[in-house]
Amino acid sequence: MFINPKITFMCVTYNRSAMIRNLLLSFSYANLGYDNFEWLVLEHDTSDDTVDFLKNIDKDPLFESLKGKIKILYQSDRDYLELLTSLNIDVSTPLRQRHALFGKLRNDLFKESQGEILIDLPDDHQFITRGNFCQNIVDIF
Repeated sequence: MFINPKITFMCVTYNRSAMIRNLLLSFSYANLGYDNFEWLVLEHDTSDDTVDFLKNIDKDPLFESLKGKIKILYQSDRDYLELLTSLNIDVSTPLRQRHALFGKLRNDLFKESQGEILIDLPDDHQFITRGNFCQNIVDIF
């Protein structure tokens, strides 16, 4: 039985600032009261305003409940793809690159997590209920 376990939410995002904003905003409405959580957001090589949004999230009053709870990791795909190429692994097409990166990026997030409960979410996920989502998760475990 867990008593107040830390929950780690993990998300990889790429050029979807509106999506990650909506995800985090919907979470702040869905989680009222449970405070032992962290968010790990891995941003890799975006060219939209995702980085600016994530860097300034603590200044936005809409995200007050997330203040100090979000860790942003920045990563480039280039080094890893070059490593795979040097090992004669074919990453010549965008599809092969996505498949190669899918697990690696999530593994990088797992390594950074400090939670006892890990939840991996896509950046386009939306929480649709208001209340105490985190406590509900803890109650399930």
